[in-house]
Amino acid sequence: VYVTHDQIEAMTLGSRIAVMKDGILQQLGTPDDIYNRPANTYVATFIGSPTMNLIAGCAGASSEGGIFAIKDANLPLACPAPAGQAAQLGLRPEHIRFDDAAAWRGQVSVVEPTGADTYVVVKTAAGDVTVRTAPQVRVNPGDRVGLDVQVAHANWFDTQSGVRLA
Repeated sequence: VYVTHDQIEAMTLGSRIAVMKDGILQQLGTPDDIYNRPANTYVATFIGSPTMNLIAGCAGASSEGGIFAIKDANLPLACPAPAGQAAQLGLRPEHIRFDDAAAWRGQVSVVEPTGADTYVVVKTAAGDVTVRTAPQVRVNPGDRVGLDVQVAHANWFDTQSGVRLA
């Protein structure tokens, strides 16, 4: 057993990780499980840098499939969703792409080049969203951009409890 407060160290050294909060076990699993299928919003925002984006809205159905209604857009869904209930959609920054044709729009507020990746913070009506993109993608603070989500990587959380929804 190795105890660390460094999430990167835990993810790289551990074959199984226990995430604790205030002495209470939040999730026990492999690094892949913890990162891709967090048990709750605490684990979702504790593991990963930058953290998982949490977007509040309501899932429903349309004639073409599912939708996730947020403050300024309806996101089409091609994945199971908690239909008809308020939920939080959790998406890692690498699962959001810029797309000029996308209905969900926002304004770039921060651009952080890190070498191999660039992190872009976009202010939307649903809140700030972080996008991880390639360094050759050129955006600047103040630019208006469209956001496309890769819903195949969606995580759903109960709005009240923060617990992962099946």
